[in-house]
Amino acid sequence: MRERKLTFDEAIRTAPGFCILTKSRLYRVRMELFDQLEQTPFA
Repeated sequence: MRERKLTFDEAIRTAPGFCILTKSRLYRVRMELFDQLEQTPFA
């Protein structure tokens, strides 16, 4: 994903070469990462 400079959405939805398990892992990582970011106070 990083080598191809893809976003999470691009890697999960449209990128060829990623198998179902890889896309599933990327989805879970994205959800956990975004949840953590939402809970982080940036002020």
